[in-house]
Amino acid sequence: RVVPRCPHFGICGGCLWQHVDYSAQAQAKEAIVAEKLAPLGGGAALPVRPITVMDDPWMFRNKMEFSFQPPHRLGLHQRGRWDEVIDVRTCFLPSQTVMEIVAAVRAFVIEHDLVCYDTRMHEGFLRHLVVREGRATREVMVAIVTAPGPFAQAHALADTLVAQHPQIASIIWAINATQSDAVEVSEAHVLHGRPYIFERLGGRIYKVGLLTFFQTNSAQAERMIDVVREFAHLGGTERVLDLYCGVGTFALALSARASEVIGVDASGAAVEAARENAVLNGVTNASFQALDVGHLEGQLPPGTRVDVVILDPPRAGAGARVMRAIRRLAPHRVV
Repeated sequence: RVVPRCPHFGICGGCLWQHVDYSAQAQAKEAIVAEKLAPLGGGAALPVRPITVMDDPWMFRNKMEFSFQPPHRLGLHQRGRWDEVIDVRTCFLPSQTVMEIVAAVRAFVIEHDLVCYDTRMHEGFLRHLVVREGRATREVMVAIVTAPGPFAQAHALADTLVAQHPQIASIIWAINATQSDAVEVSEAHVLHGRPYIFERLGGRIYKVGLLTFFQTNSAQAERMIDVVREFAHLGGTERVLDLYCGVGTFALALSARASEVIGVDASGAAVEAARENAVLNGVTNASFQALDVGHLEGQLPPGTRVDVVILDPPRAGAGARVMRAIRRLAPHRVV
């Protein structure tokens, strides 16, 4: 056990393991993975490689979602509570720049007495603050998510933030017209810059929008790409199928070592972003299709040859239907 670094630990829902030494955390999580895999080994222990730990386990997140609560709270949810927000002044998950932006937004809200949203009553205006950061490019996106209604101070807030942080490349006013407490966007307005920032991973550059799914730990994502390259073991002649490809992170990183890469994702927006990223990086041997991965088998042309499958499903997993489709494709390797 160690003394938690954050003064909000134990109350805030952002972190659960700060009281455990980082190396001990890795060992514990490694044991959890081994335990979960054990039933799949038919009685034999499946090999689990040691966890590749971070060089620095602090200030690693490139995306943070903060919530507003009356009268002027801005922070993260209390552990186990959807309706209580802790007014977080210190956080060791994002960079110092992000926390300075949070402080600037809070000060502006207090100065102008802006109305924060009450999730219990479904009343109010300011709902969320989302900050994304390109760790390699140093570009920053700030999004203010509100309920429907006029936002007279929107441009004044944007001007204040840009004056303090010139690296901000995008400021968005997003409107959530639903009662859901998730960050949902019914309408969006660009207040400054463009509707996206750039991030660089695996030798490629990517457009990252407000709702783009992107790895939240850039440093570990770089290492993950290295591991995928190692396991894919491409020689330049293979056809690669990247399932749940998202914006093309793995597909584009592998394209230089493959003959052809096909990315598949159910999200049309993600596939469109992947195509844009391919053009952005001058990649001509990658194509992307908006398909239901769960019905993959009936949607690929008969006789499609696949040498390597990259499988990075959402938390719920790929499911039996996808695994049967992969088995019938009979790739040489599944990563």
